[in-house]
Amino acid sequence: MLFRSMEDVDEDDEESYDIGHTDLQLDMTDAHVVTVSGGGNVNIVARDTDHVLYTGFPHGHDTVLGVRVVGDFAVTGGSKGSLAAYTLARDKVELVYCKMDVHQAISHIDSDGSRVLVGTEADMVMWDFSQRSSPSIESRVMCGQVCCCVMQYRSEEHTS
Repeated sequence: MLFRSMEDVDEDDEESYDIGHTDLQLDMTDAHVVTVSGGGNVNIVARDTDHVLYTGFPHGHDTVLGVRVVGDFAVTGGSKGSLAAYTLARDKVELVYCKMDVHQAISHIDSDGSRVLVGTEADMVMWDFSQRSSPSIESRVMCGQVCCCVMQYRSEEHTS
């Protein structure tokens, strides 16, 4: 079950209780729903079966402020700079990348399924996630605080 009433929550059970339970963000595709919370919980659910494929705290109990899912790829970002990436299949999820403190405070994320644009309190950073378990930074723009970011990537060969 993706959402529960607070009557069903055991506050002593870390797996079922999320202290930031009232702060939720989500993104979805036809196949998956990804939710993140103010308490650090990340849930990935198969839409056709409502089966929970992944639940965890890859960012610790840091507030998760960024979530994006595109095709078989999902990425989440924590407010203290952590970044996590997942490969999604119909019946399973694999956490393929998780690093703490790779950025200043992450405020927003967008992705096209291969590249990830991360907005922070100081800059915007474009990551290349074509090698999901070992992504690399493509570029960085110092611009001040980013509250929301939307990307549209066009390679140089398509700009002429």
